[in-house]
Amino acid sequence: MSSSYRRYRQYQANRYQYKVDQITAPIVMMFVIGFITDYWWVIISGVAILFIMRIIKNKKRNEVEWIVDSMGDVSAEQEQETSFQKEEVRDMSTTEVGYINKNNQRNNGRTDKPGTDYGQWFYEMECLECGHKYHANGSNIYEKKCPNCQGKSKDKSTATGQKSTEAGYVNKNNQRNNGKTDIPGTGNGQWFYDMECLECGHTYHANGHDVWLRKCPKCQGGKP
Repeated sequence: MSSSYRRYRQYQANRYQYKVDQITAPIVMMFVIGFITDYWWVIISGVAILFIMRIIKNKKRNEVEWIVDSMGDVSAEQEQETSFQKEEVRDMSTTEVGYINKNNQRNNGRTDKPGTDYGQWFYEMECLECGHKYHANGSNIYEKKCPNCQGKSKDKSTATGQKSTEAGYVNKNNQRNNGKTDIPGTGNGQWFYDMECLECGHTYHANGHDVWLRKCPKCQGGKP
């Protein structure tokens, strides 16, 4: 922005200089004519005109410089204000409403759902890049990435060694196993497990051998 205004200021200066040069040449000719013809009033008139043109030129140049300087001050104030706002967000606790982490994910507040880690609660997160909303443990807010536009959540079995049939297991599609039911599954020797989508809260059943790859039937197009 500053370079554009500098070019604009130089353009204005060159423009007025050109106008002055266009007037200066005739005035010089007037001086010559005045000396030759003894018309002294021509010389006085020419000097007066030149003086007036100089005053107008300086006034216009000062106005342009003042505008440029003013715009620079406003831009600096805006940048400083934005910097202060970012510092305030960084100083907030990760579990405070409005906290934004380094991946541009905002904490919209704590939910009433227990998290997958011990003693944790789920917090509602919102991606400021694409608007996607999802849940995250309070301990993970500072590092969370958007499952929609910044990559899928890691499979919990990789991180903790937890089995897919254990209660609390969360697969790569952010589907949580809430435990085994007493309902026989559709596969041979299988039982249904109570599944919950951590994206939209939808609950459904899945065979034990399908827990690790299931997708939510409501928001991810998984099988019902």
